Amino acid sequence: MEGAKPEGFTVQKKFSTDRNRVMTAYDVRDKPSALKAEDWDRVVAVFILGKEWQFKDWPFKDHVEIFNKIIGFFMRFEDDSIESAKTVKQWYVKIISISKNKRHQDRAAALEVWDRLEEFVRSGSHS
Repeated sequence: MEGAKPEGFTVQKKFSTDRNRVMTAYDVRDKPSALKAEDWDRVVAVFILGKEWQFKDWPFKDHVEIFNKIIGFFMRFEDDSIESAKTVKQWYVKIISISKNKRHQDRAAALEVWDRLEEFVRSGSHS
């Protein structure tokens, strides 16, 4: 039975503070066009496709402003042509390569995303 695609979901993750581990909730959304102006202040990360049209109607003047306020991740298969990351390399995003055949390494890629996100949030860059 197929239902309507949910607007989003929440992921909870424990992050370290100086002395404690704090549970942090992240709302995951697939449709930036549904965000209200005040919602953009809460956006801390984006998974990008490497296409300009992805940023259409975003409330930022350019990629520099976007990726100074929001950490960007670009996932690619390690055996994809370099062309797939050509545009993305010009942007300030983290490129994460995964293997089609060594899926046991996916966990390391996921941990890298969480580590980079935690580091970014702690830095206050998104404020």
